[in-house]
Amino acid sequence: MTQIRIPLKSRVKGIQNDNNQQQKKNSNPAETRRQNSDKPLQVNRTTHNQTLQKENHDLKNRIEILEQSLQQAREETFLSGIEEGKEQLRHELEGQIYKEVDALKSVVSTVRDDFTKELKKLHPHVVKLAKIMAQKILNAELKNEDLYNDILMEQISRILHELMDQEIITIHVSSQQIDWIMTKDLEKEFHLPGSIKIKFYEDRNLKSGECILESTNLLVEGKFAQQLDNIESQLLNS
Repeated sequence: MTQIRIPLKSRVKGIQNDNNQQQKKNSNPAETRRQNSDKPLQVNRTTHNQTLQKENHDLKNRIEILEQSLQQAREETFLSGIEEGKEQLRHELEGQIYKEVDALKSVVSTVRDDFTKELKKLHPHVVKLAKIMAQKILNAELKNEDLYNDILMEQISRILHELMDQEIITIHVSSQQIDWIMTKDLEKEFHLPGSIKIKFYEDRNLKSGECILESTNLLVEGKFAQQLDNIESQLLNS
């Protein structure tokens, strides 16, 4: 039988190769386990990242909702402040208006009182001025004689009614009207009782339109000056 001899170095090298291969074989399960153990870690990391992304998204949504709510609250507060300011301003303006009205009423009342006092002071002067103006008008020479005649007849009628119980009445008239009045039937004109007898007398001191009625115990003047004095007295005492 033929024997084949293998050199020692070759055998050692072969053994080493076998050992290396055996080590590789022995090391493969660990590597495999390591690789297999990395796969769940990668899955867990991906899931964690997704969870973080979802939480981040939810947080952003909540922030947006909070910001919207805050903005809405600001707007509502602003509008509420405007309405409250309007209401407060309205009350202040109303109070100011009431104060101004009260002050105006006080001023008006004071002015009215002062005006009344001043008017009372002026009243006598106004009456006297009116009297002077009336005298000027009466003293003026009016060309309308019918006007004086009507005035005279009105005065005689008024005074005669005060002397109805008298028997004899003398009527004094101006020189300008004596002829005209004597043409009048006064008993018939004024429906006087038959018991009253009328006489006429010319008085040069009288003006046109003036008269004096005289009876046995009474004398009633129809002078303009006297009548103006009576009117002045009544106005001053009113």
